Amino acid sequence: MIQISSMALSIKLKKVRELFPYPTPTSSQVKMMEAIALAKPGSKILVHNSTGAGKTIAVLAAALARMEKDQKIIVFCRTISQISSFLREWKVLLQPNPLQSLESKKVPFIMPYLGKKRLCRILDKTNEKDINIPAEAVGILCHMLPCNFHPSKTSQKPEGERYLLPTNIKLSYNPSPEYFRTILFKLKQDQCPYYMQHSMLKVAKIIVTTYSYLWEPLFSHMLQSLGIGLDNAIIVVDEAHNLANTVRETITMKDIAFVQKEIGNHPLISALKESFGELKLIHPSELGEEYMWNDLEHSLDLTDSEGDQSIFSFLSSEEVLQMKRFLRLRNSGYIVTKPNSLTFIRVSPDQWLSRLSNANLQVYMSGTFRPLHIFAKMFGFNDDSTILMDLSLSNPENIFRSFLSYRGLTSKVTKRTPTLFKEMAKTILELVDISPRHSMVVCPSYAFQEKLVEMLQSVSPFELIVETKNSNLHQVQKQIDRKKGKVILVAISSGKFSEGIQLVRNGKSLLSLLIFAGLPFATPSEDQKFVSRLLANVLENPSFVLNFEQIVPLMQLITQALGRTVRSSVDKGALAILDYRAEMFRGLDKNFVITKYTNLENLKNDLSNFFNAYPTIQEVFSNQ
Repeated sequence: MIQISSMALSIKLKKVRELFPYPTPTSSQVKMMEAIALAKPGSKILVHNSTGAGKTIAVLAAALARMEKDQKIIVFCRTISQISSFLREWKVLLQPNPLQSLESKKVPFIMPYLGKKRLCRILDKTNEKDINIPAEAVGILCHMLPCNFHPSKTSQKPEGERYLLPTNIKLSYNPSPEYFRTILFKLKQDQCPYYMQHSMLKVAKIIVTTYSYLWEPLFSHMLQSLGIGLDNAIIVVDEAHNLANTVRETITMKDIAFVQKEIGNHPLISALKESFGELKLIHPSELGEEYMWNDLEHSLDLTDSEGDQSIFSFLSSEEVLQMKRFLRLRNSGYIVTKPNSLTFIRVSPDQWLSRLSNANLQVYMSGTFRPLHIFAKMFGFNDDSTILMDLSLSNPENIFRSFLSYRGLTSKVTKRTPTLFKEMAKTILELVDISPRHSMVVCPSYAFQEKLVEMLQSVSPFELIVETKNSNLHQVQKQIDRKKGKVILVAISSGKFSEGIQLVRNGKSLLSLLIFAGLPFATPSEDQKFVSRLLANVLENPSFVLNFEQIVPLMQLITQALGRTVRSSVDKGALAILDYRAEMFRGLDKNFVITKYTNLENLKNDLSNFFNAYPTIQEVFSNQ
């Protein structure tokens, strides 16, 4: 517990308590709020706490209590849909009187920050099947060929500042980026929604956007639009374990030839062409000095003197956009050369995260941040300004983790037979029968899902809702919200269902059982050994590399999917992995407790005891 050493600190803690919307915060929420409110400027805080433990509301309340007059809170979420989670927590802070909270500025204004493509009136009126302009190209098009809604074409400049209060009032009823977009489109029919949003930025105190704005040049442009320096930014990154994911950008000889044809010879282009060949790892500096990389990227940027359609066609081509994405990784990665491609690989965020070191505060939070000290090492957070907080219980009473080593159940490719799928389907249905609410079955691939669904459909008494590549998460959530009987969601590993679905009624989760139908082990790619070598350099421990490449991602995937079942303190969630290979999880992390079963009946009995007296899906609906 951080000691209060001055009146100023005491005032901050008092403000945290005033902002926090619940009478009794949990001990983990108290620790988080005190650490954030009292951390010295320049601190970095990594928080691991389970899904459903209330870390978002604690972080938001503490950041607001800490925030001073000229500062802003910038929240980064992985996807647009996850922005809604933060908006919902902001809405909770407005209780019991939203209007009074906003008018008195007790709770500052919030706004999602959406991209130009999503807010373009012209593109909104087109059929996406007929026109598919990349998001980066929309900015180029807007700059070169401003439409009648562009500020340069209208006599009345955007005045979004005076609309922010009524917009926040509306968002308090429907906290979602989709509704914010609807509001912007309706505000001033003769103005551009994107520039209306842009004019709100300087007034808003909390900005919630996606990871895209963490990268340059968008990050610097956003700070400039907000009218603040980095030292006045309180940065919050949600689901921050994703920042450790390997990033790859690939170019081919076709991309290089296209660029060369338009801009002519360039020393770096020649060096890139010559590097195609045998499989090897090279550093960007081996191909050219930094000024050469900068010069080539500048050649692919828009200048004010350009405005004809042929220039737009070139700058917005997929070859040029891919080349620019490739060039942007030059300060944080290495290049893997092959006969037909060059791939930039970034395996650790430590280099690019270092540019955020002047921020007033950085908070990184996740429900899958284990082992926490390894993530800190990957992020380059090893100094005295780093605070590590591992707050979740190793074996919470509302979580049941298990794996079944039984009758050879697995998703291993060599074991996939009709008999295996029949046994897998039978086992799934016996477990689903015990679950008091909906169940989710996660498959390692679409090919595996197809075989399993075929078997389930022939024998299941429960309705199946199957994830496809075209599944609309919002529509699926609305569809299930009307179901008063149990259904089985058949999801894909790392898909929309397992990572983003929100099935909640009156704050209570409608999911109670998560079943992994096997484990999604990825086949190592040809260049994986280079990734392993780079990881070994960063982590300085070869044993960490194997864990981080295979086991840690699986633990993250499982934990994140299990989080769909626990959305409040009264929820219970059970995990059953149907794969004997889950043995590898045992003992890896003392905070990841998983029980092994070799007998299906024993697992069913323990699941029944775990869910004893837990309200069913019908009871949740009847008590609303």
